[in-house]
Amino acid sequence: MGPARMVRRAYRSAGLTVAGDAAALADLGRPVRPSELRAGDVLVFAAAGRPVATLGVYLGDGAFVHAPGDAPDVALASLYEPRFTAAYAGARRY
Repeated sequence: MGPARMVRRAYRSAGLTVAGDAAALADLGRPVRPSELRAGDVLVFAAAGRPVATLGVYLGDGAFVHAPGDAPDVALASLYEPRFTAAYAGARRY
């Protein structure tokens, strides 16, 4: 599905429209501190040489959904998993 498509679909199902690829979505809205995360915030994850490797949608209590690679489905994950903690690059609220 791809991370940007997943975010656009999630927001569209809530009656909101956001546009752009993962990098554009990572720049929209306002930055959110980790201590201020709310359900619906978009999480940004980086990887070596890529400031925006993937996105997730925060659900609460450290949980979020993301679209791993080009898989057709989304996956549930935790911000407390070491791979996501290390890759966390910020969050945005639209």
